[in-house]
Amino acid sequence: MLQGHGKNLEQVVVMVLNSFPDQHPRGVLPALAAAMDDFQNPHVQAHAASAVLNFSENCTPDILTPYLDGIVSKLLVLLQNGKQMVQEGALTALASVVDSSQEHF
Repeated sequence: MLQGHGKNLEQVVVMVLNSFPDQHPRGVLPALAAAMDDFQNPHVQAHAASAVLNFSENCTPDILTPYLDGIVSKLLVLLQNGKQMVQEGALTALASVVDSSQEHF
């Protein structure tokens, strides 16, 4: 039964990646950055920050560096948000981005 769920999850991930203008895995970052702009939905912002955290933990500095300024700027804006869940997500994501970007930060 779990195998079936894994296959469905894979299909969903492929479908989502195919909807991005840039289908390389780095295309995820601009999509997440756009989601962080959704100030009407703090949950979306918090989830986007968490996704940035997960993405940055598993990527190399060369993938992250071209998006570093934009991602860091958006995370800093989220840190100033009044919602604690958004602030917490942004702070942990920022720490991960800094760690993953190494000397490029």
